[in-house]
Amino acid sequence: MLYTPGHTTDSVSLWDKASGIVFSGDYLYPADLYAFLPNSSMQDYLATSESLLESLPRGVVFFGAHRTGPPGAPRQGMSNLVDLNRSLESIRDKTTSGEGVYPQVFRVNDEMVILAEPRWLQDWD
Repeated sequence: MLYTPGHTTDSVSLWDKASGIVFSGDYLYPADLYAFLPNSSMQDYLATSESLLESLPRGVVFFGAHRTGPPGAPRQGMSNLVDLNRSLESIRDKTTSGEGVYPQVFRVNDEMVILAEPRWLQDWD
């Protein structure tokens, strides 16, 4: 089990080392990543992405909890986690800006966006 806070403070993911699969639940999936909930944290999202990038092998496959496409658990690779990490760093460093007022929308890649609470963004000030 991996502790993967961000979406919520108590989020966990399941890692099957033998098969190279991570069941990432609400942490990583190809759709809108909710980081605007009362129990969400952009700092935790970033810390988790950094931890996962350091600890997981490059060939790992992620299966998330949500998707906007056909039925079944959505499959993503390590590149999606890299994209998420880059986006979170650029949000923290204020080198990118979100769209909208509430929640603010930050594009991660063609599959994912981060929906952020403006007050969480102020925590990085």
